[in-house]
Amino acid sequence: MLKRVTFTIIFLCLILTVNGQNHYSKIIRQAEHKIINKQLDSAIFYYKQAFKKHEYPFTRDVLAAACITTHTNDTNTLYSLLEVLLNRGMSLNELNYFVKKNPDDKRLNLFKNEYLKYNVRYLNSLDSGLYNMYEALDIEEQISNQNRILSISQKLKDLDNISNKYLNLLNKYGFPTENKIGIGCFSAIEYLNKKSEIKKDERLISIKNFKGSKSSKYIFWHRYSNLRFINTQYYRVGNGFLWHTNLALLPKLDSVLLSYVHKNKMSSTFFGSVRERGGWDYGLSWESKANQKYNFSITKIIKSPEANKINLNRMELGLRSLEMDLDLFNAIVKLEKINPKHYFKSNTKKANNLLFLSLFVQMIP
Repeated sequence: MLKRVTFTIIFLCLILTVNGQNHYSKIIRQAEHKIINKQLDSAIFYYKQAFKKHEYPFTRDVLAAACITTHTNDTNTLYSLLEVLLNRGMSLNELNYFVKKNPDDKRLNLFKNEYLKYNVRYLNSLDSGLYNMYEALDIEEQISNQNRILSISQKLKDLDNISNKYLNLLNKYGFPTENKIGIGCFSAIEYLNKKSEIKKDERLISIKNFKGSKSSKYIFWHRYSNLRFINTQYYRVGNGFLWHTNLALLPKLDSVLLSYVHKNKMSSTFFGSVRERGGWDYGLSWESKANQKYNFSITKIIKSPEANKINLNRMELGLRSLEMDLDLFNAIVKLEKINPKHYFKSNTKKANNLLFLSLFVQMIP
């Protein structure tokens, strides 16, 4: 126990002094420490401070703050945070989380009645042209990756070319932040205010021995939706190319993206989850080798030989230590009265508590 406390103190001291870390993430960590210590009003204070320091705070942090506010008497802050979330494409499931906690609240019910108005405003605020330019790179990468005629060296060359195209877009338009292209990572998007439809986009390409044939139609399943589905919230910020690529093979792109993390343009949680596909380990997503090896058990990972390296990787991005993860999780289990049985699993859909999702799950930006 003493060893764990000592490491946590050392970790916190390091994270406050590590070169390049942004002030925003430090304040968010302070808010989370207040949650652990059951000082919820103070937690909201620090969340507000962080939001003031950042022009466009990440949706996951705003969502976490709103969830914590339901356990305080500060309803005005709750309303203001929900207003922000609704203007960012908040799902009905998310909104219902708050309505169910206080079904007689007139303001919350008004938000629900006016949901479609907020949703249309959100859709109109997005730059669909920019989104499609970034998503086109994901389609190009998938075609190359699935083409079995191509050699490994050719696929790597294609990946490098696509990476350069991505860097050119970054140079020209800047990082595709939430406020520019919203939340989601599908191959193609149409901004329609109706239920999502699923269609096929068939591209004829020559693929050796692809499903027993020398040539076949490569099928992309496109979701035509309002970007963030009205009823669900399991979506990532950015685009599919980042999620599908291996940043370990693209050091220049990795370095540029890391600079965006330090500038608060890109979520460190999302970036860490993307990096895990290339060998880095943060113990965040199902790609984490430690998560797979220790069956998604934080307590086992904390005691493992990999723990120190994971914590150092986390520190570089301003993420919580493994020990703080466990303390925070135990705090919200008591606060929200949730059964911890299905949490920290590869299938996070079983972990349907909104506060948990906002604090831990990488798919929310």
